[in-house]
Amino acid sequence: MSQPGHDIQHVAAGRVASRRSDAGAPDSWADLRPAFQWLDRRRPVLLAALLLIAAQVAWRAQFLSQMYFYRDDFFNLDFAITSPFNWHYLSHAGTGHVMPGERAIIWVLARISLYNWTLASAVTLAFLAAAGVAAFLVLRTLFGERPVILAPLAIYLLGPLGIAAVGWWTVALESVPLQLAIFMALNSHIHYVRTRRTRHLVAASAWVVFGMLVFEKGLVVPVLLFAVTSAFLCGGGSWPAGMKRALLGCWRAWASYAVLFAGYLLVLTIGLDTSTSQPRVPSSSAVLTFGWDLLKNALLPGAIGGPWGWLSLPGRGYALAAPPDPLIWIALLVTVTVVIGTNLRRRIAWRAWVTLAAWILLADMVPVIVARLNWYPVLLALDTRYVADAMPVLVICIGLAFLPVADRLRHTAQTESGPASAGPTWPQRAGLD
Repeated sequence: MSQPGHDIQHVAAGRVASRRSDAGAPDSWADLRPAFQWLDRRRPVLLAALLLIAAQVAWRAQFLSQMYFYRDDFFNLDFAITSPFNWHYLSHAGTGHVMPGERAIIWVLARISLYNWTLASAVTLAFLAAAGVAAFLVLRTLFGERPVILAPLAIYLLGPLGIAAVGWWTVALESVPLQLAIFMALNSHIHYVRTRRTRHLVAASAWVVFGMLVFEKGLVVPVLLFAVTSAFLCGGGSWPAGMKRALLGCWRAWASYAVLFAGYLLVLTIGLDTSTSQPRVPSSSAVLTFGWDLLKNALLPGAIGGPWGWLSLPGRGYALAAPPDPLIWIALLVTVTVVIGTNLRRRIAWRAWVTLAAWILLADMVPVIVARLNWYPVLLALDTRYVADAMPVLVICIGLAFLPVADRLRHTAQTESGPASAGPTWPQRAGLD
C-alpha cells in the first residue's frame, strides 16, 4: 500500500516533467495565443489599431503589386547608381526638391538591387506601417487609449486620398516618411510639454530634422507643433494667451526648432541653385484657380472617402482626381456641417480647423504656387499627391475638434475625486487648466 506523501510527490514530479516536455516541444515557442488573448482581454483598442494597420498595409501591398517605377523614379535611380555618396549628390535639387534623406535611401537601394520593384515596394510598406503605428501613438498620447480614437485612425489608414502618392515611388519616399515625422515629432513634443524632459525634446528635434531631410514640407512641422501646443495644451483662455504661455513655457523647444529651421532653409536655398525649376510669382487668377480647385476636387472629396473617380494619364501609370460633380457638392456640404457642428459642440474647435487650414496653405499650396504654377493650374489642382501629407494633420485636427485632450480628462477627474498621487502635468503646474 503506497504512502500518501509518496503519491503526491509522484504526481508533482509528473506535472513538472509534463511542463518541461511541453516547453521543449518544437512549436511551443511559436504559440502566440497567450499574447493575442492578453491583447484581447487587456488592450482591445491596441489590438483593433494593429488590425487596422495590417489591413492598410495589405491593401497598399495589393495596390503596389500592380505598379512599377514611373517617370522621376528612373532618373533618381540612374543618378544614384552613377554618383558617389557625397554632399553634391545628396543636395542635388533636380526639379526643385532638396531631399537628402530620400536620395540616401535611393542610393542604398540602387546598389542593393537596381530597378527592383519588390524591394522598393517593401520600403514603402515599411514606412506605411511605421506611420500607422505613429498615428496610433500620437492619438493615444493626445486623447488616451479609448475606442473613440479608432475613428480618426481609420480615416488616416483607410482613406484613399494618398493612394496616388504611394503608387509613384519617388513621391512615396517624400510623402510617407514625412507623415511618419509629423506624427512622431508631435508625439515627442507633447511628451516634452507635459514633462519638460530633455530626452523628449531631443526626440522631437530629431523627428523634425528627419521630416526636413525627406521633404521640404518638413519646414512647416514646427509651425504645426506651435499651433497645437498654444491652442490645446496650454490651458484655458484665448488663443493669443495660449501662444504667450507656450512661448514662455517651452522656449527651449522653439529655440531648437528655430535653429533647425534656419539651418535647413539655408541648405534649401543653396540647393535650389542646381534646380531646373526656380521660384516665380504667378498671376493672382492662377493662384485662386489652383487653391479653390485643389480644395474642391482633391482635398475635401478625399477627406470623406473620395475622390470616387480618376482621370488616367497616358500609360496608365498615374491618375488625377476626377470626382463627380454631385459628390463634390456633398463633400462641401459635409465639410461645412462638420465645421459648424464641432464649433457649436466645443467652443475651441475652430482652432483645430484653423490649424488644418494653415498647414494646407503653407505646406500644400505655397510650394506649388511659387514653383510650378506656370503650368496648367486646373490640372495641378487634380493631383492628390499635393495634399497626401495633409492626412496626418487632418486626423489630428479631427480629434482635437471633437475630443478633449487627455490632460483635461485627468484634470477633470482630479477635480472631482481629489488630487492624484502622480504629479500634475506642466499646464496644471502653471495653473493653466
